[in-house]
Amino acid sequence: MIRSVLLLALLVTTTIGCQDMRTPATSLYDQGFLSLVYGQRAEAIRFYRKASDKGHAKSKVALGILDDGGSVMSNLHLALTDPSRGQSDWYELALGSLEEDVANGDEDAKIMLAIMLERGLGGSPDPERATSLLQEEPRSAEDDFWLGWIFERRGYFPLAKKFYTSAAQDGVATAYTSLALMYMEGRGVESSFGTAMALLRVAYDRGDRGAGELYESYLNKAVRSAALGDTKALRNLEQFRRTGLREYTMSG
Repeated sequence: MIRSVLLLALLVTTTIGCQDMRTPATSLYDQGFLSLVYGQRAEAIRFYRKASDKGHAKSKVALGILDDGGSVMSNLHLALTDPSRGQSDWYELALGSLEEDVANGDEDAKIMLAIMLERGLGGSPDPERATSLLQEEPRSAEDDFWLGWIFERRGYFPLAKKFYTSAAQDGVATAYTSLALMYMEGRGVESSFGTAMALLRVAYDRGDRGAGELYESYLNKAVRSAALGDTKALRNLEQFRRTGLREYTMSG
């Protein structure tokens, strides 16, 4: 009886070990994310390391972001744009794996690689390669959004607006948010509180929850300032009341 139990235990242990060896890297990556959801950072890093040992590019990127003190609970693309991040050695390790994934047609990898090349994460900045990567055909709406981000970052606002608008027309909700911030801050366009708020409303309606938070924040701030007699805030609120949504839906 004891011998049978021991043999069964050995069989189960061996089976688990074989399953672990066969576990796809993407599955390990997903387990790492779930560990973070449950607040188990050390466990998440363990899963990401196991996936990275299998050459999983996104796991290496995630380890770089975590190593820098950032969060990978949201979109990895957005996490890579944080200007306070970028010191981890994991980024250099991720570059080669991302290149392989890009060669295999991975759209997410292409965008991550472009962001890293633009910022110089893991090596020297290569803005020309970053731009050319995103302009390669077939080009997606997400590619256009990130081209907008790159050109805005470089101060080429007309190009940024062009690509954000293209992405918005093709259904990228966050492109409306980016256009809204350009109008709110007057970057390359005439500053317009009303236009910015209309665009934020469209962005939220199309799925960008962060746009809703910005909308409420800007509106509450304007209302408070107007109550204190701020003339600019009063003008902004009047413009906000007059501005319709139709012309800002990018639907043509």
